[in-house]
Amino acid sequence: MSFKKLKLPYSIKTTKENPNDSLFEPLLSNSLSYKVAVGYFSSKWIKDVAEGIANLASNGGKAYWLISPQLSKSDYEALISGSNSDLYRERVFKQSFQELYLSLKDDTLAAISWLIADGILNFKIAIPCNNLDGIMHAKMGVFEDENGNKIAFSGSYNLTGSSKGNWERIDIFTSYSSEESEARLKDIEVDFDEMWEGKDSNLKVYTPSDTSLAPYIEFTQLNSRPYRLKMKYSIPKHFLDDNGELRSYQTDAVNRWFKANGRGIFCMATGAGKTVTALSAVTKLAAHTNSKNSTLFVLIVVPYTHLAKQWCTEAEEFGFSPIRCFGGVTKWEGQLVQSLTSSIIQHFGVTLAICTNATFTSNSFKRFDTYFSKMPSLLVADEMHNLGSSEGLKRLPSTSHYRLGLSATPHRHNDEEGTDELYKYFGDEVINFTLEDAINNKCLTKYFYYPTLIEFTDEEWEDYKELSRQISRLINFGKNGEVKVSELAKTLLLKRARLINSMENKYKKFFQQVRDVGLKKHTLIYVGDTREGDLRAVEYVVKELGTTYGVSCNKFTAETDLDERSVLLDNFDKGETDVIVAIKCLDEGVDVPSTQHAYILASSTNPREYIQRRGRVLRKSPNKEFAYIHDYIAVPPNFDMDGFSPEDLKIFKNLFRRELARIEEFAQLAMNYGDTLELFSSIRKKFDI
Repeated sequence: MSFKKLKLPYSIKTTKENPNDSLFEPLLSNSLSYKVAVGYFSSKWIKDVAEGIANLASNGGKAYWLISPQLSKSDYEALISGSNSDLYRERVFKQSFQELYLSLKDDTLAAISWLIADGILNFKIAIPCNNLDGIMHAKMGVFEDENGNKIAFSGSYNLTGSSKGNWERIDIFTSYSSEESEARLKDIEVDFDEMWEGKDSNLKVYTPSDTSLAPYIEFTQLNSRPYRLKMKYSIPKHFLDDNGELRSYQTDAVNRWFKANGRGIFCMATGAGKTVTALSAVTKLAAHTNSKNSTLFVLIVVPYTHLAKQWCTEAEEFGFSPIRCFGGVTKWEGQLVQSLTSSIIQHFGVTLAICTNATFTSNSFKRFDTYFSKMPSLLVADEMHNLGSSEGLKRLPSTSHYRLGLSATPHRHNDEEGTDELYKYFGDEVINFTLEDAINNKCLTKYFYYPTLIEFTDEEWEDYKELSRQISRLINFGKNGEVKVSELAKTLLLKRARLINSMENKYKKFFQQVRDVGLKKHTLIYVGDTREGDLRAVEYVVKELGTTYGVSCNKFTAETDLDERSVLLDNFDKGETDVIVAIKCLDEGVDVPSTQHAYILASSTNPREYIQRRGRVLRKSPNKEFAYIHDYIAVPPNFDMDGFSPEDLKIFKNLFRRELARIEEFAQLAMNYGDTLELFSSIRKKFDI
């Protein structure tokens, strides 16, 4: 209900009415947001307004409480002085929350514990500083309804049960009754926001640690949620156009998925917004679930932890409170069990969990398979091709009602059987939005492609030929044309690929280009997981660029921890680091939109790898008109091939066919396609390729 329908006076006095009944209960029951700063608050007040706070939760609302604990003089001085501040702060705040925990009765404790666990009730603690040595004694707050109407209060009222027995006065201001009232409301809200964000110079503001709140979280595992958590799911405005719509192809994908009874694959180029499109489909399904007062279990499976964190952040923007099923089973298992069990008991609620492939395929996660049949369920698989292995296919729940696969490259390289099984499980492609579509729709940047021929040294070429001969003897072709590759052949194929990625002349040519024209900011260099002398290739290139050429650069590898990655990519985006030298870990899911120049010193014959890499470089970014891709193509020494034996010529043709697949994929959409075509058409003609 709109605040405008509530009849509120200009002020409330406790001698005439109970503020809980006449103000807090009705406002909380109709609010989506409640900001309050108060010096005192207690379990008695929480009990008095428990129903109103539960209604706030059911509305999909959130509360932000800025409070001030009672401190001894020694505690206060220790916190403010900074000496042992971390130890004191943890002890004092933990004690304050423990006292509140012990003072709450079971029913009220269950309510506030769940509110904290669901992320609805958010606490911060304010301690006065500078010339102030008391407590943060504010008594003010702001409510907001679903229509954006706001009501603020200010006065001598504390959030304690006993305060309603005192002589107290509360002044009330609205955003819609008069200009003066709106101005006073804005003044209160500005003060609160500055305090909450730590911008008030006379307050030190802290967020309670997980340790302080742990008793509340643990309590939820023993009690069901005492309210219906009816979240308001919606697509964030910054993903919509001026008409409040997604891009037409995104809307089309969502509609086609629903038309296919909630099954299908979003085959969308990197950078085309498949995460947003998928979450839009999930949002529509969740909103439908809420409208029917039903239940829904959504599980989103992604390859890596950094991707899972990105999904969690975006899911929260859509209004979800995702359960993070990664980083240790003890951190999430109880929460997921409780959420699913509560929904089943109450016949209501949406549970959205996000896990990594490692969690999904683990034994600890198998216990949750049963929930896919107990309630309507949706499995979303990001980079779905990763689940096409025999292990991944076994874990796909057969009882999942709805299924959505996502990938720019859903076909598995050299694995038709795995690809077929994935399509049988998820369904047909409901959209195939290619890289060309993405460029034409201005989702991605136009680019130039510069392939350069690199000759093997004589020794490298002899090694390459010998490996090729051994591999050819170990590969068998079945009756239906299927390729059978032995384990030894796989080892030799990997060794041959490493040989191509570590070609001596690739590095000579690259550093010659660095000497001649230098490197621009926002440059990404891909190298192989090989060695150059005593160093890994990634470390060798970083060292050479830094010491010999004075280039500001960093490496990005699988060993780079998540926090360091975040700092590294942020510095790269801001131009504080000019160059990133990476191995394969930048292929899937890591956004580096500011990348404008790419040098591919190492690649593979797997289309998924080089298509993903191109997508990294083409993402849109401010002041980025074009992208530039430099590719290094392996060819034999003495490239005219005159006098080569038929066997050598055959080996070269096979090599060049594999390289040519990448060249053509990159060249056909490049701005300088004609130049590339001219360079390689003569080679194809000469060697009948």
